[in-house]
Amino acid sequence: MYYGLLLVTSTLLAVSPLSATDNLTKASRRWLHDFTRGKIDPREGGELLLRKTNPVLKKPYLDARLRDEAPGEAGQRYTRLKEAKKLFWLVNRRGTAEDGKFFVAVLTAGLKRKGGRPWDVGGRFWMVRKAAADLISVKSCPQPIRAAIIAAVESSLVAPRKEGGAYDYKPPEAGQVLVPIVGAFKDPTTRELLEHVSTVENSALKAAAALSLSRLQSGRSIGVVAATLGGLEYQEEIVTVADSLAVLTEATKPAPTERDLKAALNIVLDKLEEWKDWRARYALIPMTRRIRSKASIPVLIHLLEEHKENGKKVHFSGTLLKAIGDALADLTGYWAPVDAPEKWRAWWTAEEKNFVMGAGKKGLKRRIGDTKSAEFFGIPVSGNRVVFILDCSGSMLTPFGQATVINASKLPRQGTYESRLDRAKKELTAAVKGMSADDEFNVVTFENRVRVWQKKLVPATERNKAKLAAFLDKTKAWGGTALYDGVHDALQLKSQRRPGSPYGTPVDEIFILSDGAPTAGKVIDPAEILMFLNNWNRGALVRINTIFVGTGRDKPPPGIPADFMKPHVLMRLIAEGNNGKFKQV
Repeated sequence: MYYGLLLVTSTLLAVSPLSATDNLTKASRRWLHDFTRGKIDPREGGELLLRKTNPVLKKPYLDARLRDEAPGEAGQRYTRLKEAKKLFWLVNRRGTAEDGKFFVAVLTAGLKRKGGRPWDVGGRFWMVRKAAADLISVKSCPQPIRAAIIAAVESSLVAPRKEGGAYDYKPPEAGQVLVPIVGAFKDPTTRELLEHVSTVENSALKAAAALSLSRLQSGRSIGVVAATLGGLEYQEEIVTVADSLAVLTEATKPAPTERDLKAALNIVLDKLEEWKDWRARYALIPMTRRIRSKASIPVLIHLLEEHKENGKKVHFSGTLLKAIGDALADLTGYWAPVDAPEKWRAWWTAEEKNFVMGAGKKGLKRRIGDTKSAEFFGIPVSGNRVVFILDCSGSMLTPFGQATVINASKLPRQGTYESRLDRAKKELTAAVKGMSADDEFNVVTFENRVRVWQKKLVPATERNKAKLAAFLDKTKAWGGTALYDGVHDALQLKSQRRPGSPYGTPVDEIFILSDGAPTAGKVIDPAEILMFLNNWNRGALVRINTIFVGTGRDKPPPGIPADFMKPHVLMRLIAEGNNGKFKQV
C-alpha cells in the first residue's frame, strides 16, 4: 500500500543540507539553488556560435578540475546545458542517497512555471530536466538514486480509503516526470506500484504508467495498459499508450497470453470506431497488424466506408488511409483501392465465413497508396494536407549533381546551368501537379529567415498551382540555413477546413529538402533540432520525409563546431524518427 503526499518537495530538497562539503557538493547545491528559481538558461554560451572564438560562461558552477573529470570532447561549446550534463554525470557517478534527492529536486523543479510544465517542449526547465532523466533512465543507475525516485513516486500515491476505490496522486505533474523513469529501471518489483498509478484519474499519469509498464516487459500488464485508453485526453498520451501496447505484444517476462491479447485488441477496435480524430486512429492501426485477428478486418473496412461517406466533411488524413489499406492487405492478402470500400466489403462478404487468418501475403503487385501519382524526389505523397519545406540558402546555387559546394563567385552565371534550387523547384512543381483538388498544401522556404507562401493550407486547385509557380519563379537562393525556424513555422500552419485544431496542426505530411548544416535561426545545434522536433511531433503524428542534396562529405561552414552532427545524418534521423522516408540525392 502507498500513502501520503510527496514527502519532500523540490523546494525543500533545494535547500536540504548535503552530507558532504567537497567541491562537487558545493557546486551542485549552488546550481540547484539557481535552477529552481529559474536563473539558469540552458542555451547560455551558444549565442556566439558563428564567431571564431568559443564563448566563455560567466560564473561557471564547476571548477576546471570537475569539468575535466566529466566526459566531453575538447573544443566543444561549453553551454549551460552541457555544464548541467557534466554536473549530472558527476553526481550520478557518486550515487549517494543525497544525490538521489538532488535528482528528484531537478526533475520536479518548475513544473508549474511557464517553460517548466511537462508539456512545454523546449522550455528551459524542460531541457535540463530531460538531460537529467536521460542520464538516470537506465537499469544501471546507482541503487541509492533509483531508490530515491521510486520512493518519491510511492510517497505521492494516495491509497483509496475503501477497498476497490480509486488511487490518487499528488502532485500529478511530478508523477508525469518521475513515473516513466521508474519503468526504465526495469525492476519487476515496481509492477504493482505502476499498475496502481495507471488507475489514477489523470490521463497524463495513465500514459506515464503505461510507458513504464511496457519497459518492464511483462505481458501480464497488457490488459492494464489497454484499459488506460478509456481515460486519455490528449493525442500525445494516446500515442504513448499505443506504443506501449505494441511493445507489450512482444513481451517475454512473461509473454502475454492469447486471452490477454484478445482482450487488448477488443479495446483497441472499440476505440478505432469510437474516436473520430485521424491521429488517434492512426496511432492504433499498427495494433491490428501485431495482434492478428479476423475481428479487425470488418472494423478497418468500416473506416474506409466512413471516409468515403464523410471524408470531405471531417478531417480525414491520407496517411491514415494508407495505414488502413496496408493493414488490410497485410491481414488478408487481398488488395483493393482505399477509395473503393465497396470492393473490400464485397470481398469480405464472400470470404468471411471460410476466411482463415494467416501470416499475411507479401509481394502484392500493387500496394495500398499506389493510387496517388504525386511524388517528391521519388518519395510518394501519401498525405492530403502536405507542407513542402525548401532550403533556399546560398549553397543551393551549387550545380545540381555537383558533390561539393563552391564559392558563389566561382559559379557560372545563373540561368546557364541547373542549380540545386532549380531542381528542387522542378520536383516541387511536379509533386503539386500530381495532387488532387481535394488535397491541401503549402510551401515554406528558409534561408536566414523563413517565408511561408500562404497563411493557411490551400486546396490543390489549378489556380493555386499556378500561384505557386509564380512564387517559385521569384524565389532565389542566398544567406544561411535556418532549418529549425522553417520546420517550426510549418508546424504552426492552420487549415481552412479546421482552424484551431486541438493538436496544433492539421498537417499530416511534411517534406524537408536541404543541402547543408544549420547555420542560422533560433536553434543551430542539430542534436537539439532533432530532440525538439521529435518531441513536438509525438502527438501530432506528422509524417516527415527528408531529402538531402549532397554527398554528406562537405566541410562544415566556418564557425560550426566539429562535434556537431553531420547534416545528412540529421536529415536521416528526422525521417526515421517521424515515420518518414529519407533520400540522399
